[in-house]
Amino acid sequence: MVLQVPDEAVRKSTGGDPRPGVEPRLLVLMLAIAVVAGFFGGRLVLIRSDSSTTGGAEVISSSPLEPANSVDDGQYTPYTGVVKAVTPDSAEGKCSESQEGDAPAALIDQSDTSIWRCRGEGIGETAVFEFDEPVTLAALRVVNGNTAWTDRYTAERRITAIRWTFDDGSFFDQGLAPNDRDAQEVRFPETETTSIAMDVLGVTEPGDDSDLSDAVSISSLEFLAPA
Repeated sequence: MVLQVPDEAVRKSTGGDPRPGVEPRLLVLMLAIAVVAGFFGGRLVLIRSDSSTTGGAEVISSSPLEPANSVDDGQYTPYTGVVKAVTPDSAEGKCSESQEGDAPAALIDQSDTSIWRCRGEGIGETAVFEFDEPVTLAALRVVNGNTAWTDRYTAERRITAIRWTFDDGSFFDQGLAPNDRDAQEVRFPETETTSIAMDVLGVTEPGDDSDLSDAVSISSLEFLAPA
């Protein structure tokens, strides 16, 4: 025997016409899943975005950065004319780990085989180049890294930034491309000085794990004056 329930009774028990739909408990569960998925989806986007901005190689400029103490009272206009090489009369400096005192002299001895090289991380290594008489400097050329020894360029550290300071205390920071074996030139306003100090600000990691590779080098350095 089949019991027949009148349509009117159905409408009264449900408060209106029966409609197809989702059970309330199931609807709440679906909404909760959507909220959680949205939260984690947003987190993944943020993490991916952060990774894209911090990953990869940093772009290094070989142009001078705006100096804190400008070499010409804030009017930083690099010299653009013809230049000629001038050689300092002396160079002094000690590597912090080895305490070798003759390393900077290798950069002014006019030899293609001798280099300035300090063992260790390299940041904070300094050298001072002096002229017997005041000279006007307008540019520098740096061969970054160890290009003199066979197969040592990529194995050792390379410099990414140097601060150059003149005898009056003014200075500028030079960015160096870490994978350029050629001379990298930087120009600045004509500046008269009797000395210029070099301070290593940034370096790369070594190319391998050997003790010999934990070092920084400059293979060649030229000081340039207006011709």
